[in-house]
Amino acid sequence: MPGLPADLLDHAGEPLGSWLRHGTVQAIFLACRGVNPGLSRDALDSDVTLDQLAYWIARHLTDIDVSDRSNRPPRGSYTTPNVTLRPIFDSDLQALYWASLDPRLAHRWRFRGQTPDPDTFRSMVYSPNVLVQFMVVSESPAGPAIGLVSAYDADTVGGHGKIAMQRLRDVDAPDGSGGLMIEGFLVFIQYLFDHFDFAKLYIEVPEYNRTLLGAGDGNLFREEGELKNHLYYGDRRWSMHILAVYRDDWEAVAQHFRGDWPDALR
Repeated sequence: MPGLPADLLDHAGEPLGSWLRHGTVQAIFLACRGVNPGLSRDALDSDVTLDQLAYWIARHLTDIDVSDRSNRPPRGSYTTPNVTLRPIFDSDLQALYWASLDPRLAHRWRFRGQTPDPDTFRSMVYSPNVLVQFMVVSESPAGPAIGLVSAYDADTVGGHGKIAMQRLRDVDAPDGSGGLMIEGFLVFIQYLFDHFDFAKLYIEVPEYNRTLLGAGDGNLFREEGELKNHLYYGDRRWSMHILAVYRDDWEAVAQHFRGDWPDALR
């Protein structure tokens, strides 16, 4: 798959989570289920190796035409076998508020220890600088919510914008939803490239959150800048990393797991 490290096969027997970023692992899982929809997501975790994935897929290749994209969710549906997107409702705000301000996790999210009142929080969620936002939900639009994805500070002249996500607390998210937030984030990226003429999308990632997304040469998320000593948490200072996903890089990766446009849109 384009976007993976060049020494991929050198690590075929090692657990994916020991040498790849979390976001890259989830992209691999999504691609594998695109090739073999019958591959159970319950079997996919960071301890799985590439050798195991290849074996599971190969067992079913006689029944699968890998060039047949008809079993994949069609372009424009913004869904996978596990997640989909839906609009945000006022009923989502309490869970988002708690997830954003939970003292055990607040350093990872946008307020980083601050505790705005509920009215201020609501006004920030519905801020005019938010271009588009959705809840990531499990399996169907009526399924339980997993978290929020949003795009903001869009520059339609320069052709770029910023994207972010907010996962709900484990107690508020459905059981077994680990990894699905990243999967929903990937669906959201496809939505943005489909609807807006962005050349690239920026993601601001605190240094202590870098394990969530792959960054650097050979990965989907390129590192474009570092604000050194930009943040404070836990008795020390941390950098803020500026990552970017380019439309061309995205197209090279997304072709492995997305379906085709409906005939009416071709």
